[in-house]
Amino acid sequence: MDVHKILQQQCLAINRGWNLECKKMSKSKTSVLPCIWLRLLVLFALFNVYIIVSFNQLKEEQRAGQYTYITGLGPPPGIRRRMEEKDDSAAHRSKPHEKEERPWPKPDDWDLLSFDEIWHHFDCSNYSRDKVKPLPSIEDWIFLQKMYREYVDENLPFDDPVPPTMGYTLDEERPPPYYAHIGDRGRGLFASRDLKKGELVHDGGPGDIIFPSPLSWRSLVFNLPRNKACDMMDWTWTQQPEEDGDFLIFSAVNICVLLNGGNEKNTNVNPKSSHSSKLYALRDIEKGEELLTDYDMYPTVYEEVGLGRLERRKDPVLSKS
Repeated sequence: MDVHKILQQQCLAINRGWNLECKKMSKSKTSVLPCIWLRLLVLFALFNVYIIVSFNQLKEEQRAGQYTYITGLGPPPGIRRRMEEKDDSAAHRSKPHEKEERPWPKPDDWDLLSFDEIWHHFDCSNYSRDKVKPLPSIEDWIFLQKMYREYVDENLPFDDPVPPTMGYTLDEERPPPYYAHIGDRGRGLFASRDLKKGELVHDGGPGDIIFPSPLSWRSLVFNLPRNKACDMMDWTWTQQPEEDGDFLIFSAVNICVLLNGGNEKNTNVNPKSSHSSKLYALRDIEKGEELLTDYDMYPTVYEEVGLGRLERRKDPVLSKS
């Protein structure tokens, strides 16, 4: 039985018992003050137990998420059992942001569609503009990692000890100095401490994933549930890692992709060049301030990577390679 229900029943039972005792004392003209003070003391003790139990359950859920990521075995048995009981009680609740768990049917020419055509196929516009979408859970990130290994690169280990809900290992086994939160722009990244101008805030090297071909990107997107497919498209960009090199398809499967775009006035983190994945603070940033970057630092050139409209692609043959 739920511990909270047990405590509630105990409180009610104690309250009824002391009411009877106080009535007896009142009829016998005995002072009821000791009775009232003792009852308040017992209720206060039960309230403290309730707070401690709630805090421990929250810690268990957080541990379960990190344990799942690090071991890949799911939460420990005791925690798993309680989570299953909790899931059973909510089995019939609606999921407003997840319309389905299965991939949408693929169109016949799915392997030739452009980025914009795929965006339209999944009807991503409304979902993308939704500012109350929940933050991805540890299970969401692990699912995306699993799908990337299945459809893109089975050899990528995703073995970073830092869970994707915290980012990745930036330095000295610590995550980047930001956290995910829902703000005025919806999901975003916020400084977890005060940052100094010129300080390294993000290094895409350890956390970014690269798609070897446009077909591998399409294969992943078309095998995801609709909302996750739209997320993956929102989190996709094109970048030229080397000055004379080719443009490649980039994404990531951790909270770093929640970084929102800013304008000339409010952008506070940026790379030093369009070829770099390292982002630095452009000014002093206060703890709790949202991090914003200039999306235009990385040109969006879908034609260069085989995701433009077929007639506009640099090399149409590459679209299926």
